[in-house]
Amino acid sequence: MKISKRIAFGALLAAALLIAVALVPSIGANPNAGQTKSEKALEYISQKHAIPQEQLMVVNEKEANFPLSNKKLWSVKILDPITTETYIVDIDEAGSVADIKAAKALEIAKYKEKYGKKEVDLHEKLQKLKPDDTVEVGIWLSSIADTPKPEREISEREYNGMLDTKRKAYAQKEKPVIDTLKAKNINVRYASQYAPLIYAEVPAKLMAEIENIPEVEGIYLAREFKPALDMVASTEKVQPVWNAGVTGSGIKVAIVEHGKIVSSHPNLATGIAYNPSDGDDSHATQVAGIVATVNDPTYKGISYGVPGLLSANAGYGNDGEEARFIAATEWAIASGANILSNSWGTGDNLTMKGIDRYFDHVVWSNYKTVTAVAGNNVTGTGNVVSPGLAYNVITVGGFDDKDTSTWSDDAMWGIGQSPGSSWRNPISRDREKPEVVAVATHGSRTITSLHPWYPYLRPTPEAGTSYASPAVAAEAALLMQARSWLTGWPETVKAVIMASAVHNLEGSSRLSEYDGAGGIDISNAYNIALNQRMLGNVLYASSFPRDYPFTATAGQKVRVVITWDSHPDNNHPPTSDTLQSDLDIYIYDPAGNLVTSSISFDANFEIVEFTAPATGNYKARATASRFDGTKEYVGFAYTYV
Repeated sequence: MKISKRIAFGALLAAALLIAVALVPSIGANPNAGQTKSEKALEYISQKHAIPQEQLMVVNEKEANFPLSNKKLWSVKILDPITTETYIVDIDEAGSVADIKAAKALEIAKYKEKYGKKEVDLHEKLQKLKPDDTVEVGIWLSSIADTPKPEREISEREYNGMLDTKRKAYAQKEKPVIDTLKAKNINVRYASQYAPLIYAEVPAKLMAEIENIPEVEGIYLAREFKPALDMVASTEKVQPVWNAGVTGSGIKVAIVEHGKIVSSHPNLATGIAYNPSDGDDSHATQVAGIVATVNDPTYKGISYGVPGLLSANAGYGNDGEEARFIAATEWAIASGANILSNSWGTGDNLTMKGIDRYFDHVVWSNYKTVTAVAGNNVTGTGNVVSPGLAYNVITVGGFDDKDTSTWSDDAMWGIGQSPGSSWRNPISRDREKPEVVAVATHGSRTITSLHPWYPYLRPTPEAGTSYASPAVAAEAALLMQARSWLTGWPETVKAVIMASAVHNLEGSSRLSEYDGAGGIDISNAYNIALNQRMLGNVLYASSFPRDYPFTATAGQKVRVVITWDSHPDNNHPPTSDTLQSDLDIYIYDPAGNLVTSSISFDANFEIVEFTAPATGNYKARATASRFDGTKEYVGFAYTYV
């Protein structure tokens, strides 16, 4: 198959790709044929489908590298604006139309030949170990059967019943593998309740035997994590939402951290902790303050009406750290958390880790909204850290609001400096991280009222994306109180937060390198929810094209976002966590003319921003140029800028 046009391929082969891709500004020339790659692609589609070439448009083109098989393809996305059909053509280095499915299959075969079921970093670590040396790993098993979530609000009782069913299915899946591990005297650290995942300390000499267990699909190196701390309400425009009586009431937020929130803090409602006997922790407490500070007239938490926070404190120490973080997260899920806020990270090579895959799974399978930090650029590379590389989480960078409520003097925090907000994207053709940014520092003044009571010991005022991630988690809590069905639709929550993030810190106001879609605007997000300018749908291949109608007046600026998920259970080898669908969005005016579009290859969101040329009824048309799975959970939102 040489082109994909709204056709479903096999999920395993298409999704199981380890692919290193590089962004290029345009398709290179084909000296043999005297044509550019895009011209070759246009000619091919024109001839194959009997469409006049002048009727077709090249809407995106990127280079894809397959390093293990030493191959390079140029992917060209072509639109027929009359029929709104989208075509993808892949051209090889010789200028011939290529089969990217075959290229992916070859790359997978080369990967398995070299690394087996192991993550690359684990494979390399094993080369340095003695046979009896042990290494902690996450062992990912084959997936359990899944059913689509309902397109309606489900009760807490229904949701808990669903979780219980999944718990039992995962336990049944994991038990024979755990028995095998224990029979080999392997120390099992933790078996996940909500993912097909087991953490264990495995001797190097036994790793090959673990790979040979049929149920094992991928083995990851377990890692250590570092905290990401180095007038918020006014800058992020939350006051109008509070004035409407929306403060996060009834929504449970978990702060996933090493340490424990100070349970007796006078400015925090009393919550519960995963490890209640652990000592109090300043980092966790300050992160909590961004979400839920109460009893302070100056520094209220953004969602100060939430019940007592869930302190998912994993504890300190290098032994079993990743397993402890998973266990703390799952305690929070079992305790009813709607939102998981993560202000820590690991890694600096822009490749997805096991922890990215896990949080992708939490969003996809457990319907939780997850926020994560972009990172504080501590190494000077600017690379976004894990789990912020995950597709399905909302990754948050940071900006400096200069201790004023106005936007005019705001600037990205420490770009190009260390520390500063990280921004370099995951290895891909065109993924963009972070999705949004929030306040990371007030410049010279403390950012939270918790600082004087329980200081974080450092000589300078604190700053960091640790403060930005919980701000977005708190924003999500406000949205969920406003529209309770959002508790089960993290895709729509992300779409609303991105659509409403109209505070442009740098670059294009639509989407740019450092601030993503922009700085959060909570009042705008609330208006989207209040006025029902959002949807969540379970969509299938037959659902496309899917039209989302909205109105606009001439001269009005409009922003539209769609989001969907990675399906991590089905993506192997271990370092891949690719998408099963490639969705695009096109905007049509009242006369049916194409106004603008967003057409990426590897991102799991599309975002457009345009000025309406006429008054009337518009439609945002979502199309699927590739649909390899059985279903997608798609979030949609729009706003007036």
